[in-house]
Amino acid sequence: MDKLMRICKGGLISLLLFGLLTGAGAVILRFTPFPERWNFYWLVAAISIACFFMGLYTAGTFRKAGLISGISVSVVLICVILAAVCAAFSVMPAVGMLRPAYLIPIATGALGGIFGANIKK
Repeated sequence: MDKLMRICKGGLISLLLFGLLTGAGAVILRFTPFPERWNFYWLVAAISIACFFMGLYTAGTFRKAGLISGISVSVVLICVILAAVCAAFSVMPAVGMLRPAYLIPIATGALGGIFGANIKK
């Protein structure tokens, strides 16, 4: 039960981090001359950072199988974020929402999982 609570805590922290980075990106893209077409790239970077820390936190909890735990929590985190976007904007989920660019956050989550499993307390 303790490990489940730690994973939920890490997920909440990662979602808050994603929200803060998304908000910062919205402010930067709104009040600077950066083009709005960079919005998707900023979101992929924000998801990547959140997935890295989620993989780091989860693999640090389990202390083994860092690659698998990092990939699995990254996929779950991306699905939660996409589900929240679908719910917020009343959009039906579609296969077209899954782009190859989402492999970058999965890879950074795996990297975070590898680092988290190898960090000594």
